Amino acid sequence: MKKTTTFFALFMLLFTIDSYVHGKTIILKIGTGIKAGMTPPANQIGGIDSQINVPVGATPRLVEEGLPGQVDITSSGVAVGINPIIGASYTAGSNNTGGTIRLILVAQGQNNITFGFGEFASIVFNVSDSSTIKDSDFTYEPIDIYASDGITDLMSSIGIVTAKEKDFNSNSKTDILWRNSSTGQNAIWLMNDTSIRREFLLVSHAATSWVIGGIGDFNADGKPDILWRNSSSGQNQISLMNGTSVTSDVSIQSLSGTSWSIGGIGDFNTDGKPDILWRDSSTGQNQVWLMDGTSVNSTITIRSLASASWRIGGTGDFDADGKPDILWRNSSTGQNTLWLMDGTIYKISASIPSRYSASWSVGGIGDFDADGKPDILWRNSSTTQNDIWFMNGTIIKSGALIQSLPYAYWNIELH
Repeated sequence: MKKTTTFFALFMLLFTIDSYVHGKTIILKIGTGIKAGMTPPANQIGGIDSQINVPVGATPRLVEEGLPGQVDITSSGVAVGINPIIGASYTAGSNNTGGTIRLILVAQGQNNITFGFGEFASIVFNVSDSSTIKDSDFTYEPIDIYASDGITDLMSSIGIVTAKEKDFNSNSKTDILWRNSSTGQNAIWLMNDTSIRREFLLVSHAATSWVIGGIGDFNADGKPDILWRNSSSGQNQISLMNGTSVTSDVSIQSLSGTSWSIGGIGDFNTDGKPDILWRDSSTGQNQVWLMDGTSVNSTITIRSLASASWRIGGTGDFDADGKPDILWRNSSTGQNTLWLMDGTIYKISASIPSRYSASWSVGGIGDFDADGKPDILWRNSSTTQNDIWFMNGTIIKSGALIQSLPYAYWNIELH
């Protein structure tokens, strides 16, 4: 293999957040490959050999490849995956925290495969609740870049991202969860911004009385889980997920009354754990279950909204104060409004443009253009069109149609 020192000039240090991380799972992404649009010859190889210095308080839990598969990281020994090939070893610092990771990532060319910028290995870290780790605490020391003959556009990068609660494949992109209300089938679109990268069918919940209430990381493993409600029995349960696979189903506290529905998931008390927003369409009452994982700590009644025409579209931090706000849609008038919240306290309402056709409903909230601001995903039940409003706070920047799903029974469940 030919060693090419000039490739050092192609390293880029990319930090995608500059805020502090409090009690959150974070992901360090390291990527290598060929510049987008270039297909390497078969069996050509390019890669990086690097060391990541880990700050005290961040403990690596796992190394995951972008595609395919995953590789475990342990405190001794080296784990190896395939295409891209990863070798990783972790040396713990004092008190088994901090330390260094030596990582080798190799992109190996095959016929009809293009390695694009964005094929990453991901090291997942658990961070304690009291930690104030920031992106600059992780430092990166390139040891070598190497490439075989024929590869001249090798690129590498390192960056830190917060784990997104609606990101099922840990690529820092919001994905779309679907449920077929007629058959009980469930599916995930793994997204690359507004494009579908891959589709997965999930385990079915055949009984149509089970509806998806929302998505959140209830067991703090850095992966989104799915909250379910049985609209007939009042039962609630959480499917704990490992990416697109269900690891187990956990029953949580029930709530009787068919008029109660889940409006969305958000961290209303900023403890780093997802809470559950509820609405009673009969009385107009709204409440929040403050959660500790899968256990209900307390119930907080919040401001009511009497008209049954007003439905919760989802939650997101639209005013960038670090606290979830509540999106409302009036299914009769087409009006949309935001409740800007201070935890469970209502601050003020903010109107956003109306969408008058009753066929349009809010599918959910997610950051689809990766600007750190929540966007609004819509579905038209008549035309089966789907589109996104890209938001700058309460202002629409632009809109984009995404792939349609031409079956009216399929509903977006991204609350």
